[in-house]
Amino acid sequence: MTAETCHGKRTHKQPKKVGVIKATCSICEGPLESHRIGVQCYCLSCHAAYMRANRPKHSELPEPARLKANARAYAHVNLKRGKIQKQPCQVCGSDHSQMHHTDYSKPTQVLWFCRDHHLQLHKTATI
Repeated sequence: MTAETCHGKRTHKQPKKVGVIKATCSICEGPLESHRIGVQCYCLSCHAAYMRANRPKHSELPEPARLKANARAYAHVNLKRGKIQKQPCQVCGSDHSQMHHTDYSKPTQVLWFCRDHHLQLHKTATI
């Protein structure tokens, strides 16, 4: 099927080309791990090397970002240790809830929201 044009523009899309799923790393050309085939382009070692080279180190983060990262890590550890109990969403009661910090200097004081309400909170700053 060919795409018809109207004033030089395509009037409908051509069907997508169905290609072969690549099973080798785009960087080293080595084999991809079985769980990464069709999902990722890089093997685990190439991905790790890329992240080490390009991800900012904790000490290089600006102060607000460092405070946020510390609060999230501290809260996660306390959740794992049982010092913070996971709660349902404060709006809809969903069990699939996420932690929300209103003050990063108080990492154990969190509010619980489902993903939808958490995103809504950050988008509008109100619920």
